[in-house]
Parts: sequence; structure tokens; C-alpha cells
Amino acid sequence: MSYNFTIRVPRDTQLKLCTINEGNIAVNGTRGDFEVRSVNGRITMTDVGGAGEATTVNGRVTTSFTSAPNARSLFRTINGDVVVTMPDSLAADVRMKTFNGALYTDFEVQRLPDPKPVVFEKRNGMSVYRSSGFTSLRIGSGGPELTMDTLNGDVRILRRQP
Repeated sequence: MSYNFTIRVPRDTQLKLCTINEGNIAVNGTRGDFEVRSVNGRITMTDVGGAGEATTVNGRVTTSFTSAPNARSLFRTINGDVVVTMPDSLAADVRMKTFNGALYTDFEVQRLPDPKPVVFEKRNGMSVYRSSGFTSLRIGSGGPELTMDTLNGDVRILRRQP
């Protein structure tokens, strides 16, 4: 059995949405902060504002912002791409990570040092190096931390087309 809901809320409403197993979440035109979670479903947020988290286990996370988040935000999936489209005026410190995929952006960036330095240790006569795995970048003059993370997929931070 499956259910589909269409919910209309005032534009500045704070969202907390969740679905489990084969449920996709689509959000359009909101400006409030958000917490959107899914297991085995896509998350698509179009023409949104606000800041928050959009996370799923198996599915793509696609978010298009009309104004850049003004606070720390997270976009994460295990199996799927993370695609975030931002306005030209984006100013943020970005953390990006993928294990099986690639990292892309069409914004000008400055590389930032890893906030968690590489840890070195000797174990059974071998040298072991560990890092956070994140690539840290500054876009524009910097600003809130935006984290994009996937295990199996690409991470893309794209410039919003007029």
C-alpha cells in the first residue's frame, strides 16, 4: 500500500519531512529551514531558501536554491549523486566528499586546509595515514559551512542559470 501527499504551507514554514522505503520527497518554493530525511527514496528540493539537512540512504539528493543558505547545511546520501545548485552570489565554506565518484563545481574556489589534519601512526611496522576524506573549499568570501557527502556517486555544486 502506498500513499501520496501534497501539502501546501506558507513559504517561510520550517519543514521536517521523512519517508521510509520507496518514498520520494519533493519540495518546491519554500524559504524556511528544513530537515528532510528519506530511506530508499530521492529528495528533490526546487527553488528553495533556508538552511538545514537533506539526507537519504539510497537515492539522489537534488537541491536548487534561490538564495544561499545562511547557516550550516548538510546534503548527504549513501548511494546516489548530491547535486546542489546555488545563486551566483554564493559565499560559503564547502566540504565535499565521495568514495566512489567525483567532485565538481563551476564556481571559482580557493582550497582550504583540512580542518582535521592527516593522522599518522606506525602499526605493525607499517605507516598508516588517515584523513577526514573531505575536500574543503571557499567559494566567494566564505561563509556558512555547506557539507556535501556521498559514498557511491558524484557531488556537484552548480551555478544557478538565470
